Amino acid sequence: MAIQFYLTSAGRNAALNAASLGLNVSLAHIAVGSGKYDPSNAMTLANSALVSEIERYPLNGGSVEPLSHTLRFVANIEPTQTADGYEIGLITDQGVLFAIAATTSNTPLIRLVANIVSIVTFGLLLENINVANINISIDPNTPIAIALMNQHLNHANPHPQYALLTALQSALERIYVLENKVIEDIKIGDIFFTTKNFANSDEVAAHKKYGKWIRISEGKTLVGLSTKQDDPIWTKTIGSSFGEYTHQLTEDELAKCKPSIRLAHEQGGTQDKTGFPNTNATRWVTHSGSQPDHSECFDDGTGNPLGSIGGDQPHNNVQPSFVVGMWLRIPENYTITASANSVNEGDSLSFVLETIDIPQGTLVPWIISRIQSADISPSVLNGAFLIGSDGKASYSLEITEDYATEGDEILRISLVNNPYIFCDVIIKDTSKTTEVVISNAYGNTSNFTEGYFIKPSINLYDAFQTLIGRAPLPNEKILFIVESDVAIIANDLASAAINGDERWLNNERKLRNFGLISGRGGNPAWNDQNYSVYPPTGPFYDATQGGTAIKSTYSIPLNIENYGLIAGGGGGGGAAGGDQDSAIIAGGGGAPLGIFHPNKSFQPHTNPTEATILNFGEGGKINTFNDNWWLGGNGGALGEAGAPGNHGSGTWLNGGEAGLIYEGNVTITNVEAGQTKGKLQ
Repeated sequence: MAIQFYLTSAGRNAALNAASLGLNVSLAHIAVGSGKYDPSNAMTLANSALVSEIERYPLNGGSVEPLSHTLRFVANIEPTQTADGYEIGLITDQGVLFAIAATTSNTPLIRLVANIVSIVTFGLLLENINVANINISIDPNTPIAIALMNQHLNHANPHPQYALLTALQSALERIYVLENKVIEDIKIGDIFFTTKNFANSDEVAAHKKYGKWIRISEGKTLVGLSTKQDDPIWTKTIGSSFGEYTHQLTEDELAKCKPSIRLAHEQGGTQDKTGFPNTNATRWVTHSGSQPDHSECFDDGTGNPLGSIGGDQPHNNVQPSFVVGMWLRIPENYTITASANSVNEGDSLSFVLETIDIPQGTLVPWIISRIQSADISPSVLNGAFLIGSDGKASYSLEITEDYATEGDEILRISLVNNPYIFCDVIIKDTSKTTEVVISNAYGNTSNFTEGYFIKPSINLYDAFQTLIGRAPLPNEKILFIVESDVAIIANDLASAAINGDERWLNNERKLRNFGLISGRGGNPAWNDQNYSVYPPTGPFYDATQGGTAIKSTYSIPLNIENYGLIAGGGGGGGAAGGDQDSAIIAGGGGAPLGIFHPNKSFQPHTNPTEATILNFGEGGKINTFNDNWWLGGNGGALGEAGAPGNHGSGTWLNGGEAGLIYEGNVTITNVEAGQTKGKLQ
């Protein structure tokens, strides 16, 4: 059975005292007793002697293994009596019970037989004890075999034919160091080329096992630094960038050539060797059949004698290429970070420079590039970080909120002495939008009818100047808002309700309509003959198409968000009449505000009516006999055609078409309940 020793309280104290005094504890004997008990019990460990000692015997050898903290000892037991031992004690040369082993079972730990010699070996694990102060006191009368064993165990290298564990461990450690040694083959300022797609510096560092890295030459090829006088200036500075993916060739850049051409000939002269006339005659002619004429000359001699060729596409400058990842190794003692990866115009932005082993008070120059000084406040593009006691420095600025539409930009801050230490931040183009509100207070506010304040035709450029008090700035974003109680009605059929011209300065314009924007209602068909003479003389008038709601001729589209109603004017109503009385019953005016003309009848009749803002004018009518009604057509509602007359002959029966919703460079998006009515251009 396994025998486990436990360090007694007295034994622990002896070891601790010896360590503190620089002394040793010498273990000299083992004792065998007949007591039965649990040796791990705290009360038992406080005993200073075995419960019932039978005999004790001197130690003949042993040692302490420093690495495992294991005490091994050998005893030569020569009993003088026969007995069963249930407890064993380890005794110091001072008589202190150092450790005990015992059992509570009826099976003895050791059986003593008188005059029978036994050699026994025990082990004791010494935890939390300085084993350097523990030694074995060996009996000088130890048998020769045990003495030789002790000498063997105490030898520094008892088996020289085998490698020592310490030497083997040392060799393994050296092999490990050599196998895992990082060779920094790429120095700071050198480039690492790879076909692996690393996402960031950390991934490159994990692959190379060293360094801090940034991407370099993204989408660009590499060019060697030149010292040749005739080479372009951009090849003479490391880090410069030049070139373009595509280039539109100018006339001077075209290769010299003499292309074959075919010219037009004049009619009537002598023929050249191909059979075409080749002397002056009367006019230009076009060849036919197998004789195509590719000129652009006209009968009057004008035009371009040679037609254009080519598609006017950019010239491709990119040679066949193979793409790799390129990473530049940069110093690890500088890092620039920004408070945000992207910001809007008007936002604040801070940069922090973190350094390693850079003295406090050091000035580290920086430069800001890729933007203009007017884009930031303070409006400076260079300065210096001042390193603080924590090795850090910071710089803060504000992005200028302007009216210009520039598109997204990139702000780069970099170190002057090491331009590859930089930080990029995207500046979102959220430039100010100037709002121009067309409310009921604009112009005449007294003309209120059918739920709207009526406004005549509006030129957007003029409205901007009137309401804002200045001309638009170049690239300024502008939002026009038509409020819900406003109706903008075209002055007449020739003009639109909303007009845009060419005076803008690259301005992005949006119109948000909550009210009514409409072209003028069309005029009805009517008879303007003079019936005081016979036969009558004078014109007949067709019904006209309604007017256009919105016109814009500027190159940048007028974008409209429509929450209200945008409509072409309603067409005028058609006329009615008989074979001898053509178009004597006039149509009604188209909405909005289409005019009317009276009937040309001397019999009882009902005249047509003009249109209001929202309601069309009704056509005239007459009951010629026996309920035989001649009815002029009603004018068209907003964005609808006028109705035809119902009876008669001639060309004045039809109503006018609906007006156009818009003309020119206009886009309209209906939002929510927004509606558009009328014809499309």
